[in-house]
Amino acid sequence: MTISATTQIQGLTTSQVAAITTAEASKLTSAQIVALTSAQIPALSAGALAALSTAQIVAIESGDIAALKTAQIAAMGTAQIAALLTSQVQALTSSQMAGLSTAKIAALGTAQIDAMQTANVAALSALQVAALRAAQVASLNTSQIQALTTAQTVALSTASVAALRDAQIEALSTANVAALTTRQVAALSTTGIAALTTAGARAMRTNAIAALTTAQISAVETVDLAALTTAQVAALSSAQASKLTSAQIVALTSAQIP
Repeated sequence: MTISATTQIQGLTTSQVAAITTAEASKLTSAQIVALTSAQIPALSAGALAALSTAQIVAIESGDIAALKTAQIAAMGTAQIAALLTSQVQALTSSQMAGLSTAKIAALGTAQIDAMQTANVAALSALQVAALRAAQVASLNTSQIQALTTAQTVALSTASVAALRDAQIEALSTANVAALTTRQVAALSTTGIAALTTAGARAMRTNAIAALTTAQISAVETVDLAALTTAQVAALSSAQASKLTSAQIVALTSAQIP
């Protein structure tokens, strides 16, 4: 099949679009790609879509991106996924995102990550979240952080937890703070510990409290320390307690230290 004009491609039936070979697909111009309708684009074979260059991929209109089948998205190469415009990433559906392999998730740029819909972030599997690079996690906006489930939070690598910005840590729900593993808690920076909300500090499990480094203990804000439960305070080791500042000791209540 020879496709010589944009008007010709707009006149193709879905059956004819489905018959476009990989060789023919690779020769489509950007104008012809743009001319494809949201009814035609899902008819492209996975092979034809995978044959498109990155220049052709970015020519696909956002509305057409959303019309692609999950199998088509899954067939796209890592370079094609990495080339998507932020507007195209924003147009992806949750089911389409679920079709991306961990390698393709890891290939997304920080601007692409920031462009993801919060619903799509919440729909990522634990394996996909675990595949995120530290720089990608650091690029999540606070709305996306708030959309994370506890299963996703636990899936974050220690490198990703260490890369969290203070605003992101402050945005963590109490459920997600409570879900942090001891290794993840130990990976938090001292400024990250200070960024925890009072409710977040109180939500930490006793074994997480016990996992805090002495430097982290010294970074706990006095208002947060005063809000800890007796069980949390009791979980502090003698080494941790010895690193409490005078202001922190004063902040402790008689109820916390029977």
